[in-house]
Amino acid sequence: MPKQSYAYAVGNVRAREAALLTRADLEQLLAQPDTAAIAALLRDRGYGNPTAGQETLDALLRDRQERLWAYLLDLTPDRAVFDPFLYAGDVHNFKVLLKATLRDRDPEALLLPFGSLPIEPLRDAVRDARFDPLPEWLAPAAQEAYTVFLQTQDAQLADGILDVALSDAQLTAAERSRVRLLQRYFSYTVFYRNVKVALRAARAGKSAAFLAQTLCFRDPAAESLQREALRGEEAVLEFLTRYAAYDSAAAAEAYLKSPSELERFVDNRRLELARAEKYAVLGPEPLIGYLLAGLTELKDVRIIASGVSTGQETGQIRERLRDLYG
Repeated sequence: MPKQSYAYAVGNVRAREAALLTRADLEQLLAQPDTAAIAALLRDRGYGNPTAGQETLDALLRDRQERLWAYLLDLTPDRAVFDPFLYAGDVHNFKVLLKATLRDRDPEALLLPFGSLPIEPLRDAVRDARFDPLPEWLAPAAQEAYTVFLQTQDAQLADGILDVALSDAQLTAAERSRVRLLQRYFSYTVFYRNVKVALRAARAGKSAAFLAQTLCFRDPAAESLQREALRGEEAVLEFLTRYAAYDSAAAAEAYLKSPSELERFVDNRRLELARAEKYAVLGPEPLIGYLLAGLTELKDVRIIASGVSTGQETGQIRERLRDLYG
């Protein structure tokens, strides 16, 4: 596919947006009796490769995600605009490999099919306990997380150390891109990643030292979140109601309903950022929006499939669905 210009890429994406699932499509999925029926309906809507024999829903969703990434990375004139999203795949895969290797488990089913790095360098780093070959943004945190997990089996701390490295790398990449959407999206992402760390730490009675290792202090609110987390969950929520950024008061209200409602709130607000710049014609914003639209669609399908397979009421499943891009 020729990488002619953003004008070409945006036009190509526009043509594909019509194939995204609609709210009516999600309602049809909700009405299915089981995941096999959901998979059949998705195949009718263009999911999967008809010649690949993809029978299961998981296979269809994995294929859809792989195709989404392959399409966008091949289409964009500047792959670097997707780096901060790809870094999340690297960190997820390193976490999976770290825990699987040190616990002697098979990681393959949990590895994501995208990232800025191939799987093998990550696998080699964990197997050989040699992290220098990894990128500069990841290597020190990978070494520290490995040591923490090996010595203490504290998966939460190891994950937090890696998440701080991810936050730093995403903010740096977004700033380097000079794309306002990326800067706003990842500032929002890092703030709420910190919020979730603070809330979990407050509930568990974690120490100041733990928070110092697991909060990203490039976020201006991090010091306040650390201080309030030491006072308790209610203090963190009170801070959110006062903080004049990122719709944090509404986020606190969402959390009081449930932690999953906070996740939904954050996902919806971040998609709004992309939707606001959907009709740009000479930059990467519509391509980023299409990526978020595709990932949101996959998340909604997984929510529906999980709810159907566990016998949840349709109304309960519907309440957990994310907004759509269209």
